[in-house]
Amino acid sequence: MGHMSWIYAMIQDGQYRSFKLLYENANKYNLNSFIWSGEVVQTNYAEYVCKFVDNEGLKEYDKYIDRQSELDQASIEL
Repeated sequence: MGHMSWIYAMIQDGQYRSFKLLYENANKYNLNSFIWSGEVVQTNYAEYVCKFVDNEGLKEYDKYIDRQSELDQASIEL
């Protein structure tokens, strides 16, 4: 799975908060990596994932959800 697909899947599944908490703890204790879903994630990579999601990813996902809701509503009205 590509990086963006993995990130959006994590947001969609509601797992991002857990990921971010693991990242914050790894950063707090100066760990170079942590385990996420059976994979080793480098702390510096997780930092960039969290920055992206916090700054852009959640906004884009919210726009996507809004568009889907509008399409669902339009199909119901037909």
